[in-house]
Amino acid sequence: MTGRYAGARALVEPIVGHRPEPGALRSADAPAYKAWAIVQGALGRVVQAQQVYADARAAYEASGNALLGASMGMQELRHIALPYRTDALAERRALARRATDALSRAGGMSTSGDLPPAVATLPLLFLEGRWAEVRELAALRDLTETRGLAALRDLAGLWRGPWRGLLVGVAATLARARGEPDLAWAIVRAVLPAGPSTEPGGDDYR
Repeated sequence: MTGRYAGARALVEPIVGHRPEPGALRSADAPAYKAWAIVQGALGRVVQAQQVYADARAAYEASGNALLGASMGMQELRHIALPYRTDALAERRALARRATDALSRAGGMSTSGDLPPAVATLPLLFLEGRWAEVRELAALRDLTETRGLAALRDLAGLWRGPWRGLLVGVAATLARARGEPDLAWAIVRAVLPAGPSTEPGGDDYR
């Protein structure tokens, strides 16, 4: 996040600087693989970053952990395919489909089942201008038209799980892009009521 890639590399390379064996990865290893791939991409090593994600995804899926396999696919889409592989349209759509399929096998993203596995495609849908689908998937479709901004309190409760930051980030960015700054700020305040005083946590709201 802060550009200290050399320091990040020194921390994670001893842990993930090798190809994982199928079934050998633990859930606790996922953040390190994500960080390693992001560092590789930020240093211009896109092919290496793709390999890290592919290896981790394959290892998790081989061990039966479809949820973390999906997570690796979604991270590759957000951090590598969309910013660095801008002309590879078929590749990024294949990543989105694979992540969606993995989330389906994992039972979706929320324990209540309110969020469909297709949320894996949100960054791609936003970039390709399919904003109506984004609003539908992020439960934003009727927010301002029917229940108003007060409904955001309930929506913030719906946006939970390992990709809460993805949902919030895409929803707020979409509101801003649609010329709805009040809605964008309301989304931010609904999930971060303490504003800049919020303690750092595990969510990524980019």
